[in-house]
Amino acid sequence: MALGGVLLLPLAPAWDAALYAVGLGLRVSDFADLSPRAIDRFAHEGWSLRFYEDGQSASVAVGESARTGNRWLSLNGKVDASTGDDMPTQLLSGSLPVRIARARHPAPETAVVGLASGVTAGAALAAGAPAVTVIELEPAVLRAAPHFAHVNGNLLEDPRADVIVDDARAWLARPGRRWPVIISEPSNPWLTGVSNLFTVQYWTLGRQRLAPDGVFCQWVQLYALPPRAFQSLVRSFLAVFPETWLFESIPGADALLIGSPAGPLPLPADLPLAPTLGPRQLARLAGRAPRNTDDRPWVEFEAPRWLHRSTGAQNRALITEARGDAAAAE
Repeated sequence: MALGGVLLLPLAPAWDAALYAVGLGLRVSDFADLSPRAIDRFAHEGWSLRFYEDGQSASVAVGESARTGNRWLSLNGKVDASTGDDMPTQLLSGSLPVRIARARHPAPETAVVGLASGVTAGAALAAGAPAVTVIELEPAVLRAAPHFAHVNGNLLEDPRADVIVDDARAWLARPGRRWPVIISEPSNPWLTGVSNLFTVQYWTLGRQRLAPDGVFCQWVQLYALPPRAFQSLVRSFLAVFPETWLFESIPGADALLIGSPAGPLPLPADLPLAPTLGPRQLARLAGRAPRNTDDRPWVEFEAPRWLHRSTGAQNRALITEARGDAAAAE
């Protein structure tokens, strides 16, 4: 607009990628001080933004702590991978199912749903998978992955690794080979667009693409998840893979459900982590919780109400109760 010969341009605040990358809306419950200055310090001080891209389905960022060197990957502000606290889960979700599958498949080729930092796929290769195929929805995640090359074994340059940009459910639904190992480690089940990777129908698709004596590994969160939803996810997984073991990769935070459609799942004696619960104990934990399905995805709608609640201890208590006598054999 011109006024008296002067061109007036509309003023708009500059886009602050750092403010969005740290996911303030997800972290607000951690703030003791909600003043603008405190929020600005949190968003801009003590870390550096190493990568940012508004992708086709998500905004992808990589940040690094100046104090600890922890490097993290966030999608729409939600941290989904890191070189710090998340490493046990990322490593175990790659190594455990491959090592378990090797009892039946000496060279278990592996499919991984979700690239994230690439550590899980790298761990699968290190555990004995001769090749991995990663299915990743967002192309920008591939461009962020080189920032984690130092912890994922330089995955994207490894000839044994193939990354396919596709929707995981669409990929699983197509006719194709059957895999000795499928590892599913998407983001949280309360996120729209991700929640359908935690339903009975999704795991049924996975079973159809799994070798008859293959191994399916599913990451499940324990934090910010109502206990009934945790029970629901367990019951839904057991509906497809009744012979399942639960491993606590980070007690009170992360668990791995590892199951097979082919009867009792033999576990090697030299696993880096012993299971916490076996099939009968898991069935006890699940109880009569509602199943999470495509047409009734109640976890997607109920879990956000618990986003700022500390539920890790409650869900760990469910695990402890289901375990009963810790020395009892399955």
